[in-house]
Amino acid sequence: WLNQYTDNQFSDRDIGAKLMRSTGNQMAPQHLYEQLRNHLLANIYNRRGSATLISTAGREIKTPLQQWEAFLKLRRTATIDAYGVLVNDYIDQTNDQPSEDEIQRVYDEGKNRDPNDQSPLPAFHRPATATMQSVTGEFETFLQEEMAKLSEEQLRDEYERRRSGGDFQLPEEDELDLDALLGGDESDPAEDTSTEQADDKPIVATEPTTEDDAPETTTDAAAAEDNTPVVESAEAAVAKASEEAADDDVAADDNDAADDQDVDVTEAEDSDIPQTVEEVELDDATDEPKSADQPDDADQSILGRRSASTLVALMQDEETSEDVADTEDADTEDAQPAVEDDSEPSDDTPADQAASDQASSDEAASDEASSDEAASDETSSDQAADADEGPKYYPFEDVRDDIARDLALPAAGERWDAAIADINSAMRRYFTSYAIWEGNSRADKDKAGDPPARPDLEAMADKYGFEVIEIGPIDAESVDPSNEDLPIARSFGLGPGRGQRGFPFRYEMFGILQQNRPGQPLFAPLRTIDEETRRIYITWKVAETEPITPELDEVRDEVIDYVRQQEAIQLATAEAERLVNQINDSDATLESVVPEDRKENHYYTGLGPFSYLRTVGQFQLSIGNVPELDSVGEDFMKAVFSSEVGQANFATNNPKRAVYVVVPTRFDPTLDELKRQFREPFNRQRAAMVASGTNEIQAGFQRNVESETGLEELFE
Repeated sequence: WLNQYTDNQFSDRDIGAKLMRSTGNQMAPQHLYEQLRNHLLANIYNRRGSATLISTAGREIKTPLQQWEAFLKLRRTATIDAYGVLVNDYIDQTNDQPSEDEIQRVYDEGKNRDPNDQSPLPAFHRPATATMQSVTGEFETFLQEEMAKLSEEQLRDEYERRRSGGDFQLPEEDELDLDALLGGDESDPAEDTSTEQADDKPIVATEPTTEDDAPETTTDAAAAEDNTPVVESAEAAVAKASEEAADDDVAADDNDAADDQDVDVTEAEDSDIPQTVEEVELDDATDEPKSADQPDDADQSILGRRSASTLVALMQDEETSEDVADTEDADTEDAQPAVEDDSEPSDDTPADQAASDQASSDEAASDEASSDEAASDETSSDQAADADEGPKYYPFEDVRDDIARDLALPAAGERWDAAIADINSAMRRYFTSYAIWEGNSRADKDKAGDPPARPDLEAMADKYGFEVIEIGPIDAESVDPSNEDLPIARSFGLGPGRGQRGFPFRYEMFGILQQNRPGQPLFAPLRTIDEETRRIYITWKVAETEPITPELDEVRDEVIDYVRQQEAIQLATAEAERLVNQINDSDATLESVVPEDRKENHYYTGLGPFSYLRTVGQFQLSIGNVPELDSVGEDFMKAVFSSEVGQANFATNNPKRAVYVVVPTRFDPTLDELKRQFREPFNRQRAAMVASGTNEIQAGFQRNVESETGLEELFE
């Protein structure tokens, strides 16, 4: 193996020489081979214990059925009714004088096990305990005291100063177009925007040119050759529309049957503007839906033509029935400036008629521009009024407390830091003095004298507005964050860096055996912080006891109580089983079989929904939680999720203090929905995280090997 590991790059002589040099001639090759042999055998031992259980990638191997069961534990939820049969109710029915053999057996089993209120196993070992003293206070107290010192004048001055700097502004509320959000009215939206687009943008000539329009397209073609876009003014577009309308009227006069025929819809769609005033009114007034081949009203050129056609319709009301001149003559006269004529209408030449049309269009455009200018002036006035009004601010009363907190924060922080530093320094100075005295006492107890006097923590606490609390004697397991009567258990130590959190109070004070982390020595101050309440604790041990294994006579009463507890568990289980059989063998309900005097405190309905397993953090799993019941565990979850709706079952809780009769009333989701979710890769990956008994199998294998090889006694 060693030659393969070194890829045959070193001979046995080279390996021996390197080994002698690296160990200072303390190890020879035979010593190295012996160590390698032991480690290789241990590797084989571990691999055999993991065969068919752990993959080469280090993951637990699961069958498809195991994956499905694990998925159900995560995704399926239950709602139940439950009744708790308490074990303590049957203690009086047990034997109060068990045999000596039973007492000895139970004592031997639990003499080296520390007590745990969540475990049903016997435990009589005495763990290390500590009696502690803690000086504690909340920062909020300091802050409120400093806030009370501020005068109303100071607060108002600060409000005005910060207000002038732009603070406390109310958020601007954007005005919403409700018609746009709700879909608008029934009118054509293009009609609402046509005026704006015609006013704000030039009308681009996009219509195809006919033979009659040849004199005009000459200019357009020349501009196209120069790659210059051809843009017409509003007045020119109106004039052009007027000319096209005149051409259509001439054509209508030449056609004897024009008045007797209906307007062709296709021709009306293809023409640039409506043919008659009636068509203009119909086009503007109707709400009929457009055909699929009709141009979109949002098109720029269409909007321009609509504005022009409206003006043409207005002018046609005032036109006389005289003949209109030829189109080329109209084009020539169109270039001449328009002159207003207030005289009575007479027989005008075609050129005069074109000039009159131009004047009318100029007047209409002027009126439209005046209207737009007035609207613009009105909008500007509204905007000026809004600008004069200025931004809005929160009133003083709404931000008074925030201002007071901001002003008081620096002073409160200084007092807070000074108080903590003073108390912690006094406690640390005593710890140093006590350590010196303790060392001297070990060397010569008579010369060491009495220990140094402790600082008066009560007086220091009163000075700074703190309080002193006494804790213990207490062991590490009893320092539980869920204990409402021990809030210090929810505090954390200070981390190695600024703003970093250390270990929980339990581990900071008592240490972590698995990490070889020692606990706090006697009188060494420990600072911890409860982040939720911003309460600080400065704590030290004032007394402690070492862990001991008591003699049988010292714990005889505890051993007898445990023996009787086991007998009471059997009686409570028998009662629960009787109730389950009564429900399942008849039409009885759980409520009907529960004694009346037990329903108020021990009968529960509609518990849940809860799952078999729940996710704690990002990757950790824990047993599902039913807060109304006492410490439910694996047996309880198996009883619930292995039953059908309406079927009764029973199981003990985790510490075996109660036996629960359970009746599921609902499971969610449905089985079909669960199957659909199980097909998703993400859910299958989550199911792979759930342990399926592999750890227990491996632990059993190791215990068996250790027992056969005699390693168990060595480990103890």
